[in-house]
Amino acid sequence: MDNKSIITIIEEAVNGAFNNVATSGPQRNRFRTVFGVDGGVTIYVDNPETFYKIKALDKSTIYFHIDYLKSSPSDIQQKVFDAVTAMNDGGDALPYNAE
Repeated sequence: MDNKSIITIIEEAVNGAFNNVATSGPQRNRFRTVFGVDGGVTIYVDNPETFYKIKALDKSTIYFHIDYLKSSPSDIQQKVFDAVTAMNDGGDALPYNAE
């Protein structure tokens, strides 16, 4: 985990997904829409028995499994991008679950 706090890991993952994965204006607008709406996004870090990486059940909530965050995942920016895309699209795109 490189001695980073969980908050730092999440912050870097979201910023990295916006800066490195979202390469077009419309893709970046998904982040602006999801994080910029009234009430923003609630982020939970939990540790249930059923392992997952990241999940989004609705348009305003993202869950991270603590073991995934502690594993120094190389795919976290892509997973955040995918979750934000699902949250922006809504409908059949939700729930998003990266296992």
